[in-house]
Amino acid sequence: MTGNSKTTCTWLGTAGWLIKHDATTIVSDPYLSRPPGVTPFPLPTERLADADAVLCTHGHFDHAFDMERVARLSGAPVWAPGVVCERLRTGGIDAARLHPNETADVTRIGDIGLEVVASEHIRYDLPLAAITIKAAVLGGTFWDLVDLGIGWPMGSNSDYLLYAGDHTIYLSGSLGQSPARMREHRPDVALLPYNGRTDMERVSAVAAENLRPRLMVFHHWDDFYPHFAPPQAPDLALGTLRRRFAHIRFHVAQLADPMDVDTLLG
Repeated sequence: MTGNSKTTCTWLGTAGWLIKHDATTIVSDPYLSRPPGVTPFPLPTERLADADAVLCTHGHFDHAFDMERVARLSGAPVWAPGVVCERLRTGGIDAARLHPNETADVTRIGDIGLEVVASEHIRYDLPLAAITIKAAVLGGTFWDLVDLGIGWPMGSNSDYLLYAGDHTIYLSGSLGQSPARMREHRPDVALLPYNGRTDMERVSAVAAENLRPRLMVFHHWDDFYPHFAPPQAPDLALGTLRRRFAHIRFHVAQLADPMDVDTLLG
């Protein structure tokens, strides 16, 4: 850590993060509009007004639904898939503030450097699809989820590299990146979703082997929509992962907990 510089990462649920380094705040994938019956958004909405940039990894509803709301609240520039940028432009957000992920250059936002990394969405496996469909049908939310799926197309999927002082943070909203592309980076911190398959322990091990971060933090394991498959349990994989990758620190993100990066890195 340089001087009195400090970096904190606060999980907002799903793939949402509030990342603060010195005087700069970045918000990613904020999903505020959660229906009754699931864990509510964990912070006062006004906290997001301080954002110096708002990021969106892909266009699914649990990542993009509230992008316009947060863009208006903060007045900040936005990095998002082209399909999301077009939705925001149509909704009245100034096009000059919109930066499609597909064509974004490396840039600097206050005290944080930002690089968009082209990626892929994770491929759902059949067991999880079956669990999700059954839960949604029995819970009465199936057709609501179909509407959300049609109304919020994914567009492209991107990860982000954030350069915060001495630390590089790899932020993913869906863990479909190829091992070859992972090996191009060696971040200090990897914020990775534990969601999308029934074999996420295996998927996480592949990420650990190829990204080789000093610290791996799991997120997107929570209940964010009624009867939309059960929440994941990354804590159950920690023992195996720690034994296999003794050089990596593993941590499960907790809602609204401002994680001090230097403390977790030791």
